[in-house]
Formats: sequence, C-alpha cells, structure tokens
Amino acid sequence: MGEGINYTAGLKAVRTSPDHGVAFDIAGKGTADPASFLEAVYQCVDIIQHRREYDEQRSNPIKKVMPEVTAKLIDEKIEE
Repeated sequence: MGEGINYTAGLKAVRTSPDHGVAFDIAGKGTADPASFLEAVYQCVDIIQHRREYDEQRSNPIKKVMPEVTAKLIDEKIEE
C-alpha cells in the first residue's frame, strides 16, 4: 500500500490519514501494512512542530534579546 498520506490543509487542527483510508476490506486479516499509518502520524507531528517554530519565530523579537543587551539600550528622546 505504500507510505502515502492525505493532509487537509487550512484547518486549525492538524488532520492526516493513511492514503488507503480505513481499509475495512482487510481488517483483522493480518495483511495490513502499517507504513502509511505511521507516516501519517509522523507527518502530523512534523506539521505541529513546524507550526510551533513558525509562531515562535514571529513572536515578539525583543523578548529574545538577552537582558544584558537590553539593559545597555538608551531610549532616544524626541524633542518637539
């Protein structure tokens, strides 16, 4: 059956599934190949991690600056 997966993009929740669906026709016969299911799970985990990295990279960059650096910053005064 291979390692193909289906991914539904555009959802808040991550949805992946094996390419073969639920495979009721071979259920309980001991002939199913779990590779596609495992790939769907692994891809789901990867997508979640990439979403977290994306959110973290685009969060407030000032929070990422070390306190020692921000302590030395001088605020400019604007004269009117």
